[in-house]
Amino acid sequence: MALLLPLWACTATAAAGAVGMTGGALLANRGGLLFGAHCAVWAALLCLAALSFHRRAQAPPAEPGSATGGR
Repeated sequence: MALLLPLWACTATAAAGAVGMTGGALLANRGGLLFGAHCAVWAALLCLAALSFHRRAQAPPAEPGSATGGR
């Protein structure tokens, strides 16, 4: 669970960069569209990682003889 907060913080930072850079490029014609798209891709990847980590942390532990458990 300690990794979840930094993952969401990085996701929010990347999303803010994507919105700021892409919005500025489209509305004010100041450049930065490619970097905004780069930030959007990273925001999506970090969001998927955070959601996956959150689901894995909430899943019940596997029983020792089940197909997903170890030996």
